[in-house]
This record gives sequence, structure tokens and C-alpha cells, in this order.
Amino acid sequence: ARAEELWRALGEHGALVRAERARAWETLAAHGPAAADTAMTEALHTNRRHAEEADQDPERTELYVELGRTHTQLARLAMEHADGPPLAEWGTPEQYAANVRAFETALAHTERAIETLRTCGGPGLADLHPTELLAARLEFVLGHREEAASRARVLAAAVRERPDPDGTLALLAEECDLIAGPGRAPRHQ
Repeated sequence: ARAEELWRALGEHGALVRAERARAWETLAAHGPAAADTAMTEALHTNRRHAEEADQDPERTELYVELGRTHTQLARLAMEHADGPPLAEWGTPEQYAANVRAFETALAHTERAIETLRTCGGPGLADLHPTELLAARLEFVLGHREEAASRARVLAAAVRERPDPDGTLALLAEECDLIAGPGRAPRHQ
């Protein structure tokens, strides 16, 4: 809370949002998912308000990248409501339904994150590709295999066109190939 007060007083909105998100994760550990949802939603509202009010770059772009990150963290927080991936053959029907709801909520937040990060151009790319991979994973686990495969193929093609000095994007593309399934991955020479 003290960090939030400091960043608010200094007018450092990006840092304020990051501090609010950190508080949400601390709240998860101390008080559980419902309380953490409330805290992360506060971060989302703060983030959205400041992003919409920012009238010039680079602050506006920074805040929209943070907004994408906030949605991604909301997705990850939604998965905290599940006891694992939604597998009908494990657990009770009620728990399966709860897990499906949690993962569907996560996918919805991931979609919002992707939409937001795409508007940021280059500054959003470092977050965009991993978020798209998360969406493909969620679609796959939810049984939306064709959507997951399609998303994974498009993402793999996009990251293979980018410079990759440390090999991170190659690993991401390989995971996309796994999601796309046998015979669906692009051929490598």
C-alpha cells in the first residue's frame, strides 16, 4: 500500500498499476482467490482509467502495454480458482464445471490482453506472443483443438519471422508446433 501511495503521489501511473497487481498476488496468498480478484480488478480499473486519460506517447503506450499485462494476470488469477485443468474424468462433475468456468474466464481475459497488446505495436510484442501462446494452451485444454491449432500455427509463423538472438522465440514456436499437432506444423529446412 505504501508503494502505491508513493507512485500515486509521483504521478507514475505504470508503476502504480504494477504495485496494485503485486498487492493482488499478495492478497491471493493471504486471503484467497476471491479477495485477490477484487484487488486485481482495482488494478484493472486504475490501469484503464490512466491509459484512457494519457494524451501522449510514450506514457499512453506504456499504460496500454500494462493494461494488456493486467488482463494477462487476471487470466492467470482466474486459473487459481481451478484445482487443475478441466478434465471430466477427474474429480466431481461440480469441480469439472468450476474448472471449465475458471479456464473460460482466463481465456476471455487473455483475448482482451491480446487485443490490447496488438494496439501497442513494437512495445507490446514481448508480451503479445507469450499471451497468444497462453490463449492457445487454454483453448487446447478447453477442448477447442481446432482454434488452438489455428492460433498456434499463426503464432509460430509470426515468431519465426522475427529476429531471435537468444532462441526464446524458437522455443515458443516449437511449443506452438506441439499444440498445432502432427502434420500441422510448418516444415523446417
